[in-house]
Amino acid sequence: NGTTITAGSGTANSGGFYAAGTGSTTERAMGMLLSTSAKPLYVGAKFVNNTGSTIVSASVSYRCEQWRRGNTNAGLRDTLLVDYATGTDSVHLGTWTNVPALTGSSTNTSTTASALDGNTVFATVTGNITGMVIPDGATFWIRFNDFDAFPGSDDMLAIDDFSVSFTTGT
Repeated sequence: NGTTITAGSGTANSGGFYAAGTGSTTERAMGMLLSTSAKPLYVGAKFVNNTGSTIVSASVSYRCEQWRRGNTNAGLRDTLLVDYATGTDSVHLGTWTNVPALTGSSTNTSTTASALDGNTVFATVTGNITGMVIPDGATFWIRFNDFDAFPGSDDMLAIDDFSVSFTTGT
């Protein structure tokens, strides 16, 4: 499934990628809904270090919006993992390092499966990636990985307002 992005407001329960938003508004978030037929689901950005120095850390911020509650087990949260990698040219391949401080999760943990408005049901996630060694001229990736928390009944989580800034060493 990983090649199609469908506009949706959280009412669908088919796995895949979604341009999550309400009505005909152009304000959208990058949504993912994992399913048996649509996994793994990764969304990433490729960067080139053109700072002239080695990148040693990154400060990341994003809104983890929840557009669908699929699980009906009270209190259980679906998760969106953040990883980074060097030495790869694919969001799927390579050796990835998970950054637990940047994990997003469901905000609504009720027992009712339903569509939600991710513009009002969200958490802002901020944190740092430390220990990076990205030489000048090197490429690297940051990706979001939709974790399969509840096989068959996942929540639709989306990424919005992603920002990143980098720190270089001396």
